[in-house]
Amino acid sequence: MKIAHITLSFERGGRREAILNLARGLNALGIGSSLVVLDQFGCPDELINGQFNESLSLERSGAWDRAAWRTLREFCDSRGIDVMHTHDAASLFAAVGSNLRGNRCVLMTFHRSRPLETATARDRLRNALALRRCQAVVTTSSERLRHFAEENFVSRRKLLTLPLGVDLERFRFDPQSRDRIRTEVGCGDDTLLIGAVGHFGPEKGLDLVVDACAQLHQRDPAARWQLVLLGTGTAEDQTRIREHAAALPQERLHFAGFRDDAHRWFSAFDVVAHGAREEAFGLVLVEAMAAGRPVVAPSVGGITDIIVDQDTGMLCPPEDSGALAAALEMLVRNPTLRTRMGVASRERAESQYRLDVYAQRHARLYEALAAGRKDFDGWDPDDVAG
Repeated sequence: MKIAHITLSFERGGRREAILNLARGLNALGIGSSLVVLDQFGCPDELINGQFNESLSLERSGAWDRAAWRTLREFCDSRGIDVMHTHDAASLFAAVGSNLRGNRCVLMTFHRSRPLETATARDRLRNALALRRCQAVVTTSSERLRHFAEENFVSRRKLLTLPLGVDLERFRFDPQSRDRIRTEVGCGDDTLLIGAVGHFGPEKGLDLVVDACAQLHQRDPAARWQLVLLGTGTAEDQTRIREHAAALPQERLHFAGFRDDAHRWFSAFDVVAHGAREEAFGLVLVEAMAAGRPVVAPSVGGITDIIVDQDTGMLCPPEDSGALAAALEMLVRNPTLRTRMGVASRERAESQYRLDVYAQRHARLYEALAAGRKDFDGWDPDDVAG
């Protein structure tokens, strides 16, 4: 079986990580993948080389670019592609436009945390046209499935939820990385390190994490902890975050910027704080759990599928920096609780979010589509006999 992953671009972000992880997992199963982007790749060549059989940039001129549709159809025909796995609605529309003969399976994974592709009547009309020729729509969380069903004209039978997966060995706790990174940020063994990972846009809520830590400092100025922000953003976003950071003593906060080795940083953290206002899934939380880190996060989007409150971490009301501060204070003061939650986090990551399970679930979905299955309501990808 041959799969073509079709997406807008391959720029940095959760969608790119999800596609890369799936391609790696499928490769291990002997299922080859190709990569097609509608616009520009937006990433280094070495990121793609070795992960995909082939790659193609359509460089389309617009949503109705028939020349791009023809190029995509010819690419899939010549490579013997069986399944066009599209990622988000614009890519689905392009795939359906190139597959008018209906000679291959088409499905979509809906990654969006914000209503960018369902915001207008025009968006919903485009989606309705494409969804008629789409056999299945994968959402990464139960909240996103509800959103997609409510905002689009689509049969419930086509919708299903498959969580993302990560390479658990890559994110496994590494004591050497812990020592090196804590030395880099000036954090001693007697100081607890709180980590927050993500871009500085408002939807990721790093400002809420900073505000929560400012309140944590006010409650106990003598407590030994530091906050590391791993990520970056636009100039406007950086200015906004630094304005919030002014409420914290300088020695409390370290801006680490964007790092290619983000997977190593989780080992250095004692707690991971996440303040997202919107979250389709929450891949960074699974990565933290793979390293055995307890997580404090709001109960929004896909986060409620991932974090088991009071077991693998703590869930807080959305946009409530005070609640985040209270949860962080509990973990700062209680090392036994941190250890227990860290162990539970790793166990949950191993049982639910392994890369091989992620790929196997999709392989079974591809097989079901190829066999002509049309109803996925209640379908269980872990039921091999089904």
